[in-house]
Amino acid sequence: MHAALTILLASPPNPAQLALSDALTAYQRPHFQQNWQLFAPTPISDERILLLRARVGDGNAARVTDYVDITSPDLATTHELRFLAPKTARIGLNLVQLLTWRDPIAQRIRDRVERDGGSENPDLLLPSEETVLEEADQLVQRYLCQAAADRWGPTAQDVQARLVVNEFPPYSRRTEPNSTGDVEIRELPWMHGCGDS
Repeated sequence: MHAALTILLASPPNPAQLALSDALTAYQRPHFQQNWQLFAPTPISDERILLLRARVGDGNAARVTDYVDITSPDLATTHELRFLAPKTARIGLNLVQLLTWRDPIAQRIRDRVERDGGSENPDLLLPSEETVLEEADQLVQRYLCQAAADRWGPTAQDVQARLVVNEFPPYSRRTEPNSTGDVEIRELPWMHGCGDS
């Protein structure tokens, strides 16, 4: 009986599972928290790289550097030191993702309003979303300014980041000739005042 209930609970959603959901939950949940997504809950579907450039120097002597990859060196270190890897490799990418974060429920409502013929301001943000975006903007600027100072020294005054997202082709198209994913490039605006204390 135990084996049958365990298999039923761990199987993909099906009518029997739905019909017996209360009994299954009461019996198994305290002990068995796994589900069908145990082996690949969120498979990797893209590669993200954060590029950075800076305006270095003062006044007329200022120059704009070329973009440099600030993500790959940290990832390489992570792959070399599997057991003692630093947790810094994804900080910049996660911070940049915060800039596009929206409350999922509010976003569904905005999408529905836009589909149904619109609203005067479909991009109106909730106060909680505005707070997250303000904090993310400050954290991104601090992170990028620190990365620029590490690379170009304290004369780096302004910074600009570029996020490159390479989406992998679907698994079903992996054997097709020239099966490459889509590349999306997002440029953040210049952030000023890195040299200020």
